[in-house]
Amino acid sequence: MTSVAVEAPTPPTVRARHFVLAVLALAMGGFAIGTTEFVTMGLLPEIAEGVGVSIPTAGRVISAYALGVVVGARCWPTSGRGSRVAACCWCWWDGSGSATR
Repeated sequence: MTSVAVEAPTPPTVRARHFVLAVLALAMGGFAIGTTEFVTMGLLPEIAEGVGVSIPTAGRVISAYALGVVVGARCWPTSGRGSRVAACCWCWWDGSGSATR
């Protein structure tokens, strides 16, 4: 009998340039999203005056926007059913650390 050596498949390698570009894109996106809330809070009196509402009402609108960003950031990736990303996001959402109930 002869034995045949079977090589295990090697995992794909990520090129360093693609990795750096992906991290840079994520960093820029996080900075842009974070900046929108802070800049908007700094412009709160001008926004309230421009829209014609009180400052507390304008503050609630900004808080509602920020809450929408928080919820949307967790729900948007889960739109792909059955993916590992969806399972990870739901674990992050409920804080349980497990994908099963």
